[in-house]
Amino acid sequence: MYSTLGNLDPFEGNIPGWVSRKPDSSQLNVSIGDTWTVNGTTVNVLRASYLRSAQTRLNLPEISARDLGSEFEIQGPRTLPRILVNGRFDMSVAIAGPFAGGNNYHIRELLSLIRGRHSIKTGGEAQLERIIDDTTLDNYGRFDFNRTRTGGTTRSNERGIKPGALAAA
Repeated sequence: MYSTLGNLDPFEGNIPGWVSRKPDSSQLNVSIGDTWTVNGTTVNVLRASYLRSAQTRLNLPEISARDLGSEFEIQGPRTLPRILVNGRFDMSVAIAGPFAGGNNYHIRELLSLIRGRHSIKTGGEAQLERIIDDTTLDNYGRFDFNRTRTGGTTRSNERGIKPGALAAA
């Protein structure tokens, strides 16, 4: 949902400008190979590659609910809380994190043999992927108001239950 351009992209919430993300990413690809012609009918091909990808995510503005006077303390980078009022609005926030990415190692070898009218190819390959996903998850606070615990429902009002009685239970 984000672009690698220098712009800021809003999230799926329906309150524009609540929180935007400033992404940054980079990638490094290295491949080496060697083709060895043993003789006119035998060829060996060896390929090795390395791929490193890295992404950083920063939610803006860098303020938290505590900066706005709340007692709610977050861990990690400061960002505004997610506030959802079911059926009304969603002030959405996405996880931030200092780093996500990974390292991928790949090696492949192929031996080709030609004997008369027949061709035989054999070989193997191996791959190792190490994923790094250092995120803060929902560290910013998530406040959902869905009427089941925050003031009752229309049916509870019809039954004589006072709004807020369920929240106090």
